[in-house]
Amino acid sequence: MDKLAFLPQKYKFKILILEDSPNRQEAFLERFSGSLFAVTICEHAQECISLLKKDEYEVVFLDHDLNGKFIDFDKYDCGTVVAEWINKNPISAQIVIHSLNIKAVRNMQRLLPDSMHLPLIWEEDNFKKRMKLFGLRGNYSDI
Repeated sequence: MDKLAFLPQKYKFKILILEDSPNRQEAFLERFSGSLFAVTICEHAQECISLLKKDEYEVVFLDHDLNGKFIDFDKYDCGTVVAEWINKNPISAQIVIHSLNIKAVRNMQRLLPDSMHLPLIWEEDNFKKRMKLFGLRGNYSDI
């Protein structure tokens, strides 16, 4: 049975996405366009941490390389900064790392061992295949 079948009608499945690419942001918004989704997109690590401090989410998608370029994972504004914060301040959300920077992904997964690495998740075919991991089925634009 679908996870969403038991949610109250006015409930919003809350999703936080750390992503700096406008094209990927748009793709994520298209995938989660249904009325049951409340999607928040942020472009910087500190902004993401501030949102995590204020609210709870069911799923958090983390990119690593921000500001449009490859970033070493010891830099200030990257997904590793958020992973380090979550490691020290556990949250109940499912964490999905969607970065293509494999070195950074390995480091983030070391910090967040229960996370999933789903690169290219924003692409439609990958999205539909992977949503079953969250108990979501069907036509996602109609959810």
